[in-house]
Amino acid sequence: MNTERTCGELYLDLLGRFTDMDPEKIRLFAPGFVCGQCEKVFSGACQAAMFRPSLEYRYMVLRAVHVSCDVYGLLWDTLGPLGAGEIWVRRLEGLVETRWQELCAMLADGRENTPGWHQLRAAMCGIPADCVDLAYHERKGSGKRAD
Repeated sequence: MNTERTCGELYLDLLGRFTDMDPEKIRLFAPGFVCGQCEKVFSGACQAAMFRPSLEYRYMVLRAVHVSCDVYGLLWDTLGPLGAGEIWVRRLEGLVETRWQELCAMLADGRENTPGWHQLRAAMCGIPADCVDLAYHERKGSGKRAD
């Protein structure tokens, strides 16, 4: 296991620092984070962004995604197990849609957590090619709660 933390684990750390994990404070902080990610996608800083909330906060995050995507004119979808998968927002462009379909096909074909999987996800999220961790799934916190 790689001891370098995932972005989800880093977010969970910040969430705790800003909210002390108080559910009412989380209900204020998390939608602001979603709005910020949607702003990045809208402005072209990246093609997509994703969220992986726990079931406890899933409805709240989905509502924030719906509202933000409506305002910014973005698409949203889920990837992974129904009710527990990642929530993605993305731009309305041909290349982004092609990459999204490729990502869905990779998941369906069991190619999750392969080097190509990590390269594609990173490209969609605006991570430079020379910074992609091809073994990202081996990082500390991978696959764990990332409210």
